[in-house]
Amino acid sequence: MNVNDNRIDLVGRDEEIRIFREKLTSPDSSGCLFNVYGTGGVGKSSLLDVYRQLSEEAGAPFIMMDCRMLSDDPLDFCHQFLKLLGRSLFPEPGAPVHALMELCLQAIRETTEKSGKLVIALDTFEEAGELENWLRDHFFKRICHLHVILAIAGRVPLQGLWLVSPVWRGTIFRIRLSDLEYEPVCLYLARLGIRDEEKMRRIWLRTRGHPLTLALLTSTTLVKTLQETETGEMAETHDLLAFAVNIWLREAPAESLQEALEAAAVLRLFNQELLAYVLEKEVPTEQFNRLAALSFVQRGDRGWYVHDLLGTAIRDELRLRSPARFERLRNRCIAFYCHKIRASSRSRANAWENAEWVYYFGDQLLQSIFYHQQIEYGLEPLHSGNWTEAESYIENRRTNSKELRIPYPGYEQDEKVEYVISAKESLYGLRHLDLGELYELSPDIVKLVRDRSGEVRGLLAAVPIHEHTLRYLSDTPLSRSYFASLSEAEMNALRVPGDRKAGIFIKALDIDDFSDPVLLQLAGLLLIRHMFAADFSVASPPPHPFTNAVMLGLGLEIAMGAEHRDYDESRSAPIFVLDRRGDKLAAYLDRVLATLDIQVEADKQSLPNAQLLTAMEKRVAELVADGRSNQETAAALYVSEATVKKHLSHIYRKLGVRNRTVLAQQFLAVKDRK
Repeated sequence: MNVNDNRIDLVGRDEEIRIFREKLTSPDSSGCLFNVYGTGGVGKSSLLDVYRQLSEEAGAPFIMMDCRMLSDDPLDFCHQFLKLLGRSLFPEPGAPVHALMELCLQAIRETTEKSGKLVIALDTFEEAGELENWLRDHFFKRICHLHVILAIAGRVPLQGLWLVSPVWRGTIFRIRLSDLEYEPVCLYLARLGIRDEEKMRRIWLRTRGHPLTLALLTSTTLVKTLQETETGEMAETHDLLAFAVNIWLREAPAESLQEALEAAAVLRLFNQELLAYVLEKEVPTEQFNRLAALSFVQRGDRGWYVHDLLGTAIRDELRLRSPARFERLRNRCIAFYCHKIRASSRSRANAWENAEWVYYFGDQLLQSIFYHQQIEYGLEPLHSGNWTEAESYIENRRTNSKELRIPYPGYEQDEKVEYVISAKESLYGLRHLDLGELYELSPDIVKLVRDRSGEVRGLLAAVPIHEHTLRYLSDTPLSRSYFASLSEAEMNALRVPGDRKAGIFIKALDIDDFSDPVLLQLAGLLLIRHMFAADFSVASPPPHPFTNAVMLGLGLEIAMGAEHRDYDESRSAPIFVLDRRGDKLAAYLDRVLATLDIQVEADKQSLPNAQLLTAMEKRVAELVADGRSNQETAAALYVSEATVKKHLSHIYRKLGVRNRTVLAQQFLAVKDRK
């Protein structure tokens, strides 16, 4: 049975289906938005699939877009939307967003004139990121008066400006999906031919009505396995996915298929070509078709993907069982996207590929801190309705500041390392955050970070770089030291019209407790998502070895001569820059690959020994080769002296040298040959 089965098996959702059918057949459905939300595996995608079937039966075109397959760029959204509507004519490369949006609106009008209605569905909306604001305030706003039904599915309900906007207030139908009650589960099992009351009870105890685990457990193999288990205490529901993974792998006894499934789980999105590259061997069409036919493998607009919960379980199991194999597969994913990006023409149509590979990379620190589990959060622009909440958040942070300790795995086995941030340092991020000044500059700059319950857990301030913000950036703390150091030609390149952006400056990213692993991961995801949303990004986080290690791990460079003391008169803070504009993209890719010790096959023979070093190790080696002491090197890189010593030990081992004198000789010789 497929986890996304058709509506004859979608039990317990009668009311949700009735409401949609009623709107679909109503003469006027303009401005109608269905907000389907609930936890992972609860059946959101299955309900959207039912909506698709109902729409097609009614003769209404149905457009489905998975937000995991979209970048934050509105241009990418417009391209994908037009493609799904069957439009083959696109504007010239470089056309502004409003030109593509007009084409989308024209295509919508033509479609509704022929069919009467159009249904647009967006799944996994929690992954929309910054795109959500553009969709709400621009794209959806322009189509709300047309005969369009919107269906937005995600793990959290639409909040904030969705609810206070006069455009959407009163038009949102909230549909919360929860686990199925006992009677619908029995009905579902009866349709599958399972009518034994004791067996029904045992399955109910196993699943507690969770739709995905129910669908998995009721497959032939899993039911048979359940019959063979001893009666007695039932496993907890959260253990069932691990149980299901083991059983599903038994259903694919061929080692080659299991290998392909593991690779597919490591990938966010896969196709036959990508699987072959990651596995480093040919994937026969028959084997790929068998993989694609598995019930928890789904097809999207850009390829195939393993269902979220199953994919996470398989990845976690592989990471524990065979960490070396997991790292090899992950590194092959990075190398694949590196090749794709190098070969691209840097057109906007490739925005998704340029953003997708960020998901895979990260050094040991980033992987240990930021890539554990899916995080459910919402970003809400600052406005009059939430202004008091933002001020209260800042006041609470200042009142309840505390020392923070951030643990992470060390370089050696069983080694525990801990970053310590003082209570004073923990407030640095709020020191120059003026809500009124930033709101006046642009209402979209400051955003409240909400958790699944709707509580404010952080603030983000990201300033777009264009002609209207350059004066502010050149005159205010944190950014002025960098922008004042730019030449006139460099500044002119940033003076783009106000409806565009030449880049982004991260003014502040504050979370109420960085020692909380979940909130720390959330901060990391927000940083990555915003830094990589533009080809040119600048940030000056509070000066601390932890934040510096994160920035360097992401492949950012320190802007030489632009450090400042705006946080603390006694400490210099560096400016970090990510510049992927034009030809600089290739240099950035090389830098990240070096940081991760990844060598792309085509370049293996030409890489000197220095390429064995990470980006930070290279910086340490360069400074030591220049005659700097450990203390001077630590000060130049904004890290501790102990960190420099640790890097030196790794440098000695990788290059096969015994001391800093031999290191200087060998490193400089390699540098001269380059």
